[in-house]
Amino acid sequence: MSRRRLGARRLRLLARWRDWVTLLERALGELGLEGARVHVVGGVAEGRMTVASDIDVVIELPQEPSFDETVELRTRIWEKLEQLGVPLEAPLEIHLRGPQHRGKEEPARSMEM
Repeated sequence: MSRRRLGARRLRLLARWRDWVTLLERALGELGLEGARVHVVGGVAEGRMTVASDIDVVIELPQEPSFDETVELRTRIWEKLEQLGVPLEAPLEIHLRGPQHRGKEEPARSMEM
């Protein structure tokens, strides 16, 4: 596939960011994580999308996950997202954190979903 086509495909995927985040929230519910809060941060939240952008999503969990829990949970989330129809090439960057990080390193703008 040409570079131009790849760029156009990526922009189409980025344009559907609200769909991907809605499905992410559904996936979290199906995984029993209804208490998790989802925030879209960075360029997407600020309306600055380019072909190099990704969709930065912070999932705030009720408890701080360990490294192993983070790896396992990310895997389970992506498996569920794939089942729900989110393509693996969707430019989602998923960040997991617990309540002790609340307010730290917050971006200038975030959009809670």
